[in-house]
Amino acid sequence: MKKRIQLMWLVFGLLSLTTACQKEEIPVYTDVNKVNFDYSAMNIQIVDGVLQDTLNFDMGFTIEEFVTVNLEFILIGYASEQEREVGISITGDTEFVGSILEMPEKVVCPANKVKFTVPCVIHVNDELIAGEKIFGLKLIDSKDLLAGNRTTVCLKASADVPANWVGDERWYGNKIENFFGTCTKAKYRFVYAVLGVWDFSNWNGTGFSSFMGDAGKFKPANRLLKQELEKRGPIEDPESETGFVTFPDL
Repeated sequence: MKKRIQLMWLVFGLLSLTTACQKEEIPVYTDVNKVNFDYSAMNIQIVDGVLQDTLNFDMGFTIEEFVTVNLEFILIGYASEQEREVGISITGDTEFVGSILEMPEKVVCPANKVKFTVPCVIHVNDELIAGEKIFGLKLIDSKDLLAGNRTTVCLKASADVPANWVGDERWYGNKIENFFGTCTKAKYRFVYAVLGVWDFSNWNGTGFSSFMGDAGKFKPANRLLKQELEKRGPIEDPESETGFVTFPDL
């Protein structure tokens, strides 16, 4: 009986040793290579079971001419020594692709990369200021890579310029337009670019002077704006009667 027990332990030990010496099997990806948007890198999340794949670019009032948007991609599969084309389609306000949304003619996964970034540009121009634009991006199969399961991103872009001089509503005497002229979007952007101010509420006087406005700030501003306009040359203004940005003579 004792010999039998010893034999059983010997067999068990040999089996354990054989198992320990076996090489660990590492799973190997054998499916075709695919491409996804890298939602984590773009901070896109699923909230209450709903994919929040819309990226909002509300520029508000800005003098910036464009904003760069980085589209992040990640492969399912392996890197290649060759560049590979990524298939992508655009829906929505497609008539503004090029003038507002600028993307590379061809989206390419660089050689030896499984993660990569493709910058595109949203231009802030009169077309965008006229109203919000939406562009739906969707990955599709190409000759090199198939679309994965995270294939959609929506870009929503907007910009705005106030229709009236901000702060003017608090004045009872001299109005801002007495110094700057009629408010237009092109003129407002130029004023902000030169003065660095878009809200003139704090240019009001106090006490009795609040009834007349603080002309002491606006008169020098008027001179400076006309000087800068002369340096830069004519600025088109479709809202102006003359077709160009102008300022009144004081």
